[in-house]
Amino acid sequence: MQQSHTRVSLQSPEQRETLVQHLKPVLASLCKAARAQFTYLQQRHYDYRQQSATHTILLDFPDEDYALSQKMVAAYQAWKANARSVSGNLEDEFCQQTAYMHFVRIFFVCLCEDYGLISHSISDTLFVHRQRPGTELLPGRKDTYIQSLEEAYQQICVVYPKFLAQRELYSWFMLDEKTIKALFTLLDRYDFKGLSTDILGRVYNESFIENKARSEKGQL
Repeated sequence: MQQSHTRVSLQSPEQRETLVQHLKPVLASLCKAARAQFTYLQQRHYDYRQQSATHTILLDFPDEDYALSQKMVAAYQAWKANARSVSGNLEDEFCQQTAYMHFVRIFFVCLCEDYGLISHSISDTLFVHRQRPGTELLPGRKDTYIQSLEEAYQQICVVYPKFLAQRELYSWFMLDEKTIKALFTLLDRYDFKGLSTDILGRVYNESFIENKARSEKGQL
């Protein structure tokens, strides 16, 4: 990541707590977006099947929408076959897990950049060189983000071959530009070198489980 501004170390419990608390609203938005996209694609898939069954002329069904709805349904069925639900709402849990996996991958990209395991392609490509704290994504560069993130993933796979092992289960969901900006802007404030605690576990417990009636779900 770029070093053009002072970044916060995560060596103290207080600093790690600050990061977790700052992540909560961003990750809540991510979960909400995943659920909304799941519902939309589920409806599109249902409508398409209904029209096909009644031989209705198919209108207003972009090819990419139907293909993505098929992908989502297949991923959900595969995930559900091995799921052990503790809340009874498998659809919500699937969307929650999808959101978490997308976050983990972005978090891991930032971690690998800080440790020099991959090039700084994400930071160098997407962030404006600035004179003051605060990071902004370059306007209108979502496609560049996707390409750069894919390049980073492939670089990570050289070091960790199983990094994308379950990718197909969660690739039906696409991050929106606002969430992309919020996550990278937030994570760029912190220096992940020397991080020795399970901060991802805390993020999962406090930002995902807690938001879904923790007392009912228990600890996964």
